[in-house]
This record gives sequence, structure tokens and C-alpha cells, in this order.
Amino acid sequence: MAGYDRNFAARAIDRAKVLEFRDAEHVAGTCASHRISIVYVGPGFASAVPLLSASLMSLDLLSVGALPQYVPQGVVLAFGMDAGKPKCWVHLGQAQAQNVKFAARFLKLATIYE
Repeated sequence: MAGYDRNFAARAIDRAKVLEFRDAEHVAGTCASHRISIVYVGPGFASAVPLLSASLMSLDLLSVGALPQYVPQGVVLAFGMDAGKPKCWVHLGQAQAQNVKFAARFLKLATIYE
């Protein structure tokens, strides 16, 4: 989203950080040093998701994927459409590893991966 929003930098004012992806360890290190709470994994990073998920395991943050296919690989949360209806996918094992908790009411609506 940030790449398409011309006013993003003005609106974010030190609250958001857009990283150029080098490797999973760099992302994890930046998240730890800047106390980042949400990592959005955009389209085109399918091959990096398993390593990225492994490197984020000890950090207290929510990883959100652009594609539902990222969730089985270790991204905590993704949104999308399934048969024309909005849907969400959650990886509970990764959520626990990243200290993310969801309300039971929300989880009833999601497709769950362990």
C-alpha cells in the first residue's frame, strides 16, 4: 500500500518504516532495534517467507501477508477472497511464537493453520 500512496511519508511521520528487503535477518534485526509491531509481507516474496517467519519467531510482532498462500509458510495473518467472500487465514503456531493473541470470536471466522 505504501508504494501507491503519494502522501504516505507525510501521514506516517515516524510511525511507519518501509524496508527494502535484503534478507530475513536484516528484517528481524530492524524490527527488533526499532521495536516494530507489524510486518507486512507484500506480493513477490513467497520464496523468502519461510526464512522470514523463522527469523521473526522470537519477536513480539504481527506478520501480515499480502497473499493467503503465505500463511501455511509461517506468516501469522492474511486476508483475501474465497468464492467471492472475504476471508482471513491465521497460523496459530507462528502467532504463539511471535506472542500474538487473537480473540476466540475472531478465530471462529478464520481458516486456521497450526
